Amino acid sequence: MPLAMRKYNDNDNDDNNDLEMTPIMITPSEDNESHLYLDDSEIELQRIAKKYKQKHNDRHSKCIYNLAVVGTGVLLFSISIFSMIHVASKENGGFGWGKNSKGYENYANIKDKVPMHSAFQRTRSKYLPAYQATMHQYVHVQTQAEFIAYVPTKNDGNPDKVFGISFRTKPTSDNGVAHILEHSVLNGSTNYPSKDPFLQLLKGSLNTYLNAMTYNDRTVYPVASRNVKDFHNLSSVYLDAVFKPRCVTTEGDWVLQQEGWRYEIEDAKTMTMGDGSAAAVDEEELIVQGVVYNEMKGVYSDPLQILSRQTDRYLYPDNTYGFDSGGDPFNSNPSSGGITTLTQEKFVQFYNDHYHPTNSKIFVSGTVEDVKNTMDLVDGYLKEYDYDPVIREQSKIKYQSKKQAHHTYHSIPYAASSDEDGQHMLQVTWLLNDEKDIKKFTPMMDLALKTLDYLLIGTSSSPLYKRLIDSGMGSNIIGYGLSPGLLQQTFAVGMKNVKKMDIAVLENLIFQILRDVVADGFSSEEIEAALNSIEFQLREVQTGSDPAGISIFLKLLTKWNYDFDPEPAIDFEKPLKKLKDAIKSRGSKFFTSI
Repeated sequence: MPLAMRKYNDNDNDDNNDLEMTPIMITPSEDNESHLYLDDSEIELQRIAKKYKQKHNDRHSKCIYNLAVVGTGVLLFSISIFSMIHVASKENGGFGWGKNSKGYENYANIKDKVPMHSAFQRTRSKYLPAYQATMHQYVHVQTQAEFIAYVPTKNDGNPDKVFGISFRTKPTSDNGVAHILEHSVLNGSTNYPSKDPFLQLLKGSLNTYLNAMTYNDRTVYPVASRNVKDFHNLSSVYLDAVFKPRCVTTEGDWVLQQEGWRYEIEDAKTMTMGDGSAAAVDEEELIVQGVVYNEMKGVYSDPLQILSRQTDRYLYPDNTYGFDSGGDPFNSNPSSGGITTLTQEKFVQFYNDHYHPTNSKIFVSGTVEDVKNTMDLVDGYLKEYDYDPVIREQSKIKYQSKKQAHHTYHSIPYAASSDEDGQHMLQVTWLLNDEKDIKKFTPMMDLALKTLDYLLIGTSSSPLYKRLIDSGMGSNIIGYGLSPGLLQQTFAVGMKNVKKMDIAVLENLIFQILRDVVADGFSSEEIEAALNSIEFQLREVQTGSDPAGISIFLKLLTKWNYDFDPEPAIDFEKPLKKLKDAIKSRGSKFFTSI
């Protein structure tokens, strides 16, 4: 049964397709520590007194000097009173200088809360009013590993302490090495030689979060606990796993066979005859087994997953997103390899090229003491390495250029449950940005695209969603709209369970709906509802049962992984204000011009 999809790639030469620059632009916030300092009254007093003293150094002008000193004291006292009034007026929502203000805390309070360590150089500290937390950014001096400490200013009783380390893992084939490594490093290490420490931690620790994830271009290892000793132990096990794993040693070559793939001989199947004897039905068979191999066989049995992976292959012909970081169990594209092409040598080489401190992003959330202890623990591992600029450069993700002038069409077969018509799928996918769009894709534009996505497909009454469902040409929406979180964003929409005769009609309908949206725009009520929903999501720090620090870490990586400033990934106040100002200025035309 053919599975149809279309891929669209914006033509950068067509000015009408470019994302329009809004009149109000956001620039990266600056680490202006002058906000953290109070006026030093003693320095000011000495400065003014000295000025008068030099001007009237005649001993007969001593009385004038004294008057100047007294006048200066009165002036500074008046400024202090004004500052107190200013703080009182700001504590209910504005930026003030008092210790309870929602903006920058005064430096006298903050400097005692900044975790410091001799092995780390602090590059920036920023108080985030929306989260009531301070984010400190560091660089490990010896390896240049980047480290972020997220310190909530309020203790809500017993907050979760979070540790995470991420490596930029760029696949160059479909052998799934990044995914298999994620499983393998948690199969014992130098200081924790247990065969399956991950399983033991799941059963025996006090963790509130324990996981590892392979993305298209990064591998992440986050843990959380509310118990100080347990948190230290979890962090230690994970650091040992990623920097001293057994799987890349000569004694651990069995790990790849267990977690990745191996050959096994399946016993011959037999059946019992009428006389009680056994007769062979099938001969012994050589089969492939492996944890990741079997996992990905399940993934590739899902038509939607096949559609998603094949779309990436066609959409990104020249960069890493065209490969499946999870691994292809069927070697669908011989030129890209598959899981069964992964050897121990390639496995170890990928580890050496990516699991290095220079290529890592390290995160901790907790108290100042938690951060200091984690710095000690991390430095114990990192000090065994040196800075490696080659690894950092080679792991960088390159942009796929938007070079197609017209859309392309691809039809993919998949196993259908029956021969009856109405099991086709159609999906249209757009690549939204490339390297030429870096200046356009500001934090404000990121929010604008999320809001537009909500307007188009976010609710059952959204025009794109509603008109597609009402058409009756498919059973449900697929594509899920905007896909942020990677270096390049996409927008995809379509339907499943489509009849063959309706494929072309459905494609035309999708474009007609979008043309109608451009012509008709959105009502002010629709825009306001969308903004309210997006703002609520932004302010909802803790989602579901996962610790808040986990959410913060994963959000930071959506920028941090590409060496962009990570702060805009969570500090949304200024971009949100600029978006509201742009909408107020241009209304619906702001969205229809994107």
